[in-house]
Order: sequence, then structure tokens, then C-alpha cells
Amino acid sequence: MTASSSDLRSPTIVTPREADVVDGTDVRFEWEPVEGADHYILQVAESARFDTIVLEENVGSHTSVGIADFFPTDERTFFWRVLSGAGDTVSESGRVESFVAADAEAAEAYGGLPEQEEDMGPAFELVRSSKEEVPARVITPDARLEREKEIGVAEEGIATGQIAGIAFSIIVVIAVAVVVLFAWTNVERQQARSTATSAQESAAQETNDDGRRQISEYAVVDEEDGTYRIPIDRAIDLVVDDYNAEEAGSEDGEE
Repeated sequence: MTASSSDLRSPTIVTPREADVVDGTDVRFEWEPVEGADHYILQVAESARFDTIVLEENVGSHTSVGIADFFPTDERTFFWRVLSGAGDTVSESGRVESFVAADAEAAEAYGGLPEQEEDMGPAFELVRSSKEEVPARVITPDARLEREKEIGVAEEGIATGQIAGIAFSIIVVIAVAVVVLFAWTNVERQQARSTATSAQESAAQETNDDGRRQISEYAVVDEEDGTYRIPIDRAIDLVVDDYNAEEAGSEDGEE
């Protein structure tokens, strides 16, 4: 009985995985063997949807393949997968992984270069002399992150240092806001107090001025009754004159 594509599973990918930074001049792919598979098809694409495949090779029964001088070294992100084959039957699309093709220095700094003594097992070397075969497309960090999220290989968390920095920034902002609010409240309170004091002083001054005017000016109080207001100095003089006149009259009567 011939196996169907649904019965034939795709291999488990070993390396590179989760956007590993590798030397683009010597990229090594490795996966676990699949029972019943007699050959494997390696596919590398620019997107996780594999709508732009840049490399597709039937590598026979090998589970470790090195691709030399094919990928660029400008830190472009690529996506890859392996399909299992048994005769004319090919497995359905399996897990997709990603890697970043950089130069040897960047790969070594990241730790993506294999050890020289590492036993890679049987390797089928595919040598490509023309890098121009890979379409020129710059992958920005944002685009790379979106692609990694699309296949579930991007880091979803935030570093502890970033969380601490954000928390500290929030605390500083809150503290500054509290200080500003407190200062603004004090200013408003002082302004209200100053306004009230000025109003009281103005009312008192107006009352004093009105009182001084009443005791220093002539005015009609009730014209029908013949009541008039005279300056207080003049009123005092009249009272004194009347008193003196009364005293003088009293003395004349006694004589």
C-alpha cells in the first residue's frame, strides 16, 4: 500500500532555529530522520508563507546539508523547512524555522558558527557561485520581528532590564506630576488668598474714604425738614460758640 502525504510526516528541525545568526557563506541545515522517508526536499524562502522560494533541493537521504557561497551576508532573514519524500509521495508542509544570514564575524559574535571538531554527519555540499540568484530584498528589524511572530519564533517577552527601566520611568513621571500638582495648588491658594485680601482692603479703603467725605463736606440731608450736614470741624465750632454764649448769659443773669 502506498503511503499518502498525510501519513508521511515532515522532519523535526535541529538547526538553525529561531532566527539564529549564521555565516551566510556556509549555512548548515540539520534535521531528524523520518521513518519511511527515502529522500528529503530542502526549501528556503524569503517569507514564512514560502511564496518566494530562493532555494529548493532534493538532498536524497541526507539529514545534514551544507550550503556554501549562496546566501548574502547582509543580515537578511530567511525561512526554511524540510519535506519528507517516499517515492512519489511528499509530506505536507511541516514546521518552519528561520535564520539570519550574516558575515562570519557577526555569526561568531552571536555564537552561530559550528565548532570545527563538531561531527556534522554525512553532508551533501551544494555549491553556488552566484549570489545574485538571491533576490535583493532588505529585511528591516520590524519586518523580521513580524515574520518571526508569524511562525512563532519571535521572543514575546520583554527583558527584565527593560521592565525595570519602564517602571522607573513611570515612577519618575508620577513623582514629577505630584510635585507639579502640589506647587500649582499652592500657587492657586496663594492667589485666591491675595485676591480676597485685596478685595477686603479695597472695601475698607472705600468705607474710610466715604466716612472722611461725610465728616468734611456740606450736604443736604432732608431739604423739606431743613436738615443739612456740615463738616465736623464747623459743627464743633458751633457747639463751642453756643456753649460759650450760654455761659456768658448765665453770668449776666446772676449779676
